[in-house]
Amino acid sequence: MPNETRSRRRTWGLRFILIALGLVVGIGAIEAIGSYGLSRIPDEPEPPADVAATSKLRRRPVGIRPDPYLLYTVRPGLVHDHCSTNAFGMRNPDVPEVPPEDVFRVLVLGGSVAWGYNARNDDETFTALLESALGERAADCAPLAGKRVEVLNGAVFAYVSWQEVLAYCRTYRRFRPHAVVTLDGTNDVHAAVRTGKVGWPMRYVPSKSAYGAGKPSLGDAIGTWARYRAERLKFVRWIRESRSPTLADKEPPPIDDVVAEYRRAMELLGDLTGAEGARLLMVLQPMAILPETKPLTPFEQRVVEHTDGVIVGQNDYYARCFDAFRPMLRAVAEARPHVASVDATRVFADFAPAAYTDDCHLTLDGRKRLARFVSDRLLAHLAATPGGRPARRP
Repeated sequence: MPNETRSRRRTWGLRFILIALGLVVGIGAIEAIGSYGLSRIPDEPEPPADVAATSKLRRRPVGIRPDPYLLYTVRPGLVHDHCSTNAFGMRNPDVPEVPPEDVFRVLVLGGSVAWGYNARNDDETFTALLESALGERAADCAPLAGKRVEVLNGAVFAYVSWQEVLAYCRTYRRFRPHAVVTLDGTNDVHAAVRTGKVGWPMRYVPSKSAYGAGKPSLGDAIGTWARYRAERLKFVRWIRESRSPTLADKEPPPIDDVVAEYRRAMELLGDLTGAEGARLLMVLQPMAILPETKPLTPFEQRVVEHTDGVIVGQNDYYARCFDAFRPMLRAVAEARPHVASVDATRVFADFAPAAYTDDCHLTLDGRKRLARFVSDRLLAHLAATPGGRPARRP
């Protein structure tokens, strides 16, 4: 009897080993197929050497920390080879809350383009280049005459306009800027396509389980873990990515709703800056995928085609949103004397070299050109509406 029991155990043990070995070999074979399939899917176009030479295209992630109101903020006190942040997470040295009498302070709000995505260092960001461009012509503008221009980088990558307004209310208004510049448009549309909602942060994915919809259990936890791991198998990714979704699959909100939500954010920011004595310049940012805004290089043309291939039809959705953004921003500005709107989507209309590293992020030459364009418009706005002063803290 004992010998029979041992024999049965050996038999079951051998079966278990064979089953486990079969699973490992099977999953390995499936993953090999998935790896081969993924290698056949076109990657995002690789920037040419002249673009890569002036951009930091391979970077480690910048530290962020959770925020109960903004979802996340850039971690303060960062020191990287390509960026650093002050005590408030801004890409600037520490500055006093009240600007000195000889300083004209400008605050920039926006997403990754304004923050300085792809910049090799802090001196090559859009905000640093804007500070230089404004400083070169400060003597020609009465409100800036005899003052040093200081541009604060309050932008955060992937922020939508509502996050920027809330960040201004919670953090940046304490620095009492004389002028505020917003560089927006792309993320509000991008978030609408990705989430199917208007005004929601693009990194926010609603989930019932995140709000305690049910009592957690071991089975639920194992199921969640299994789904998470399965979704990251190369074979599953290949199946998912082998068919590009269409815009209809994403079910983005109506364009009028996207425009209305963007408008409400800018109206609130306009009212806040007006009450606090600051000037506001709203800049509609350029994108490579917007039609007839730039003579595209072969690389940029591939970017446009790739972007529309990721979600078929999204380029047209962006174009129609931007067509509606332009009159909306003008209307917001016309109702407020201290506010101006600028359409920067054609800033590269006569610029033949590459200005983009992808669908919206800029090369160094692109950032320089945009900074000069915005500085010209801001100086004109300040000259037309003199009397700006540091924002009053309530």
